[in-house]
Amino acid sequence: MPTLNDLIDGDAQRLDTGFTFTEGPLYHPDGFYYFVDVRESKFYRIKPGEKPSCCARIPAKATARPSIHRGGLSNARAATAG
Repeated sequence: MPTLNDLIDGDAQRLDTGFTFTEGPLYHPDGFYYFVDVRESKFYRIKPGEKPSCCARIPAKATARPSIHRGGLSNARAATAG
């Protein structure tokens, strides 16, 4: 089974800190990454060497969350409960 170093070209680097619980990242061909802070219900976009920017917030009562995929954020509808 390949290791992470077998799959990437170069060394992994930490782009920022201070998040609660992240998932991702997803690379975009324009040179940035999407990731989500699950516990804070926020989607971020970050470019190496720059600070992250929040590009979407998920309502507290959402029953479905948008997701990141090839090309960007999905158009998933976040329906609110009751």
